[in-house]
Amino acid sequence: MKIDINSLIKASMKSKDEDRLNILRLLKSAFVSAEKVDGKELDEPAKVKIIQKMISDCKNDAEIYRKAGRIEQSEDELKQAAILAELLPKLPTTEDVINTVNDIINEHFEVGHKVTMADMKDIKPLVLAKLPLANGKDIATAVKMRVGS
Repeated sequence: MKIDINSLIKASMKSKDEDRLNILRLLKSAFVSAEKVDGKELDEPAKVKIIQKMISDCKNDAEIYRKAGRIEQSEDELKQAAILAELLPKLPTTEDVINTVNDIINEHFEVGHKVTMADMKDIKPLVLAKLPLANGKDIATAVKMRVGS
């Protein structure tokens, strides 16, 4: 799923969904700020990381509000987190990562090559080229499984 923030904002304006519109505007602001810092347009994985960070911040804020007895603000933060979560693309499953790692090892290493964790530096970029949103921990786990076999 490609995140086109401008069309999402436009759709929210047309549907008069103020909550969604406000969080999308905040998200666009975060994207623009990140682009200015990096000096280039954001790719999809960078956008996903920003969304994930904003979701985490919303959940943390909700917990703080809940502990302070400010239930309404806590619910608002959780609602914002839910709106942001809808924008996240489907992340690859652990099984997808394991299959991709196995395919890459079979394609790029000679038959009989004993896979070690030192090979991780070669394997990880290849996995991320195929599955840009793959979790590094899942990649390491899949490589460890091959090391053990």
